[in-house]
Amino acid sequence: MKHKTRLYNVFFPLWMLMFFPVTWLLVVPVNWVFDSLVLLVAVAAMRLRKKKELYVKSIFRVWVFGFLADLAGVGVMALVYGAASLFLKGETQAAFLEAFMVDPWQHPAALLATALAVIASACVIYVLNRRFTFQKQALPDATKRRLSLVLAAATAPYFFFVPLNWLI
Repeated sequence: MKHKTRLYNVFFPLWMLMFFPVTWLLVVPVNWVFDSLVLLVAVAAMRLRKKKELYVKSIFRVWVFGFLADLAGVGVMALVYGAASLFLKGETQAAFLEAFMVDPWQHPAALLATALAVIASACVIYVLNRRFTFQKQALPDATKRRLSLVLAAATAPYFFFVPLNWLI
């Protein structure tokens, strides 16, 4: 008896944004608000002066770089998917790809691959914010690094771990 496996693309939010364009109306402001909260809490926790000026000069880049970092994570996931499609065969391939696409918690390798994508996105967030967002800010280098690290850790795309059935 042949085993049927259906694979779904869950590169959220990209797949939702393509198939449900109205999702943009939710994703864009939610990301803005979340990035704003993280930035403002980090600035307050570090007791930095000129909070408003720092926020105004930084938030747009923080927000855009968050989306770019999500794309980097999706790129890692696409590479993993392609490699698994090429190098895995039979039931092993079906089990991995189904878990990877639908619920990474079902398969240890899918969970590890998803974690790799999230870590890659976090690294991109750190580098872009460190290099471009805070480059011209009148802050000590250590503060720029800490702010970039907080943003990377707090705004990484952890939604990659969310099972598809939670979303639909």
